[in-house]
Amino acid sequence: MQQSHDREKYGPQYGQTSRDLELEQRLERLEYEAYLRRQQHQQQQFQQLQQQNQTQYYYLPNGKTCSVLHGYVNCY
Repeated sequence: MQQSHDREKYGPQYGQTSRDLELEQRLERLEYEAYLRRQQHQQQQFQQLQQQNQTQYYYLPNGKTCSVLHGYVNCY
């Protein structure tokens, strides 16, 4: 109980061993890496959605243009 009171008084690192600090830093690093992975995954999902919503245009030799969106082809 005294130690938790001392931590309140002197800061969160008071009374911690170097092993405690090492584990805390490792946890923070793992949490940060997980955060980065989530961000990267969200970015990939966003890019996939953007690609799915993009119309692709094909220009045919006979002068017609075809657009493709969500698998539907429209030529004019």
